[in-house]
Amino acid sequence: MNAETTEEMEGMNEDYTAEQPVFDDDGYFDGDTPSEQITSDDISSQEPVSQPVHEASEISTVEEQHAEEQARQAREALMQFYDQQSQETSVDGDDIPPDLVKDPVGYIQRMEKKIQEQDAFIKEYKEAQRQAFVQQQYDRYLNQFLENSVKAVEKKYSDFGEAAHFLYEARAKELYSWSGIYPEYAEKSTIDAIIGNNLRTVLATCAQNGTNPAEELYRVAEKLGYKNQAIEANNQVAALQSRQNSARTLTASGGGGSTGPITLETINAMSDKQFNAWIENPKNEEIFYRLTGVSGNA
Repeated sequence: MNAETTEEMEGMNEDYTAEQPVFDDDGYFDGDTPSEQITSDDISSQEPVSQPVHEASEISTVEEQHAEEQARQAREALMQFYDQQSQETSVDGDDIPPDLVKDPVGYIQRMEKKIQEQDAFIKEYKEAQRQAFVQQQYDRYLNQFLENSVKAVEKKYSDFGEAAHFLYEARAKELYSWSGIYPEYAEKSTIDAIIGNNLRTVLATCAQNGTNPAEELYRVAEKLGYKNQAIEANNQVAALQSRQNSARTLTASGGGGSTGPITLETINAMSDKQFNAWIENPKNEEIFYRLTGVSGNA
């Protein structure tokens, strides 16, 4: 038994020598080899380790995701800051830190300055990230605002797509006409970017005023000359029928006939050629003077 005990003690002495670090009264390690570690196999826990109630994926809340995103942004900011600092140091070659022993005050002052610069850089970086996020959310809001307004207007104007295309083409031609002074205006990408910014301004203004941007765009297109093709076709048919009716009155006796009594509206719808041919008939001339209240002898 004594021999076995001696061998076990010698084995333990090989793992824990007199030079192993120990805790002092303040709780710090005291020794020259702090890299030595005690593995989990060397100790036996008296209490089982409590397991998490939920998996990480189950407790990943919006707040945690936001915190993770903030930490990621801070890491990126630090990496950019130190990359920038290293580049400036390599260019200047003069940013050598003071010796801590020879110039402790200068060393501390330099560290404080670097920390302040680092904090300022991180704040600036995070503010830029915040503004970019806010801008992204606002752009999404405007896009949704436009989409909803278009759906509402299409119920009223089935040709809204044609009107929007007309408005785009009109604006594109206007911008292209300035390409002699601004050569970049000849590029479609430049034109699209400008029109996109114009549209964004319109959306923001309409959102602030509570107006429908799609309907406002339709009205602008109409003011620039856009016409509903279906309505225009109906107007052309009506004008053609009016001319045909006017032509029939040239042979009507006493202003009557199959088309009914002639009126000033019918006369006004005649072309100059039709009117001259029609009024050559004495009966028609008499009708004209009677309708206009002018005496034929005047």
